[in-house]
Amino acid sequence: MPINLLQLQQTSRASLIAGLLVFLLVFSLVAKWASLHLVSVLIIGALFWARPEDWRQSGVRTYLLFVSLWMLPFSLAVVAQHLAGLATATEPGLLIKLWLRTYGVGLGLILF
Repeated sequence: MPINLLQLQQTSRASLIAGLLVFLLVFSLVAKWASLHLVSVLIIGALFWARPEDWRQSGVRTYLLFVSLWMLPFSLAVVAQHLAGLATATEPGLLIKLWLRTYGVGLGLILF
C-alpha cells in the first residue's frame, strides 16, 4: 500500500518525531542491555581489587546490613515457595541475578 503524501503532510511534525524516536528506541534496546550487562560485570569484577580497609567503611557496612535485612527474608521466602512446590516461585537463576545485581553492583558503586 503506497504512502499517501497528503496524509503525511497532515500528520503533525511532533507525531513524526515521536514515531521516529520510538523506532530508534526499540532498535537500540539490545545495545543498551548488552552495555548494561557488560558494565555490571566490570563493576562486580572490580570488587576483587578493593583494599581490605575499603570493606570496613561505614557506608559499606550499612549497605550490607540494610540490603541483607531485605534480601535474606526474600530469599528464604523463595526457598520456601520451591519447597512447597508453588508454580509462582521465583526461578533460582533470577534469584542469583538479583543477588549479583543488588550486592555486587551496589557495593561496586559504593567502593569505586
